[in-house]
Amino acid sequence: MIDVQVDTSRLIARLQNFTPKLVNRLSRGMNRITMDIQSSVKADKLSGDPLNRRSGKLSNSIHQNVVAYNTGVLGQIYSTKEAPYGRLHEYGGRVERMMTVAWGRRVKNPRRITANYPERSFMRSTLSEFHEQFRQMIIDSCVEA
Repeated sequence: MIDVQVDTSRLIARLQNFTPKLVNRLSRGMNRITMDIQSSVKADKLSGDPLNRRSGKLSNSIHQNVVAYNTGVLGQIYSTKEAPYGRLHEYGGRVERMMTVAWGRRVKNPRRITANYPERSFMRSTLSEFHEQFRQMIIDSCVEA
C-alpha cells in the first residue's frame, strides 16, 4: 500500500493572496473598459447613428461606475434620471398623452395622441460591441494576478 501526504497549507495561502490581486486587476480592467464604453456611447451612438444629438441632455446623463467586492467586480454604465426618455429610445415603446394645448392656447376638445417610438439601442448595442474586449480583459487579469 502507498500512502501519500500532501501539505495544502502553501496552496491555501497562495490562493488567499490570489483573490485580492485578481480583484484589483479586474477592477482596473473594468474601469478602463467602462470608460471606453461610456465614451463610445457618447461619441458614436448619441452623435449620429442611431441617435442624433439635439440638446446633449441624454449624452450628459451617461455615467460609469466600478465597484470592487471581496469576491468580484461590478461595472456599470447607466443613464441618470436627467433624461428619462433614454429608456424609451433604448427599448422603443408607445407614449400616450392628452393634447390640451396647441399653439400656446388651450384646446376646446382635448384629444388623446399616441406616438410609437422604434427601438434605437445605444447602450446595449455598444455593450455587445465590447464583448471581445471584456473576455480578453478577464483573461489578462487572471494571467497577471
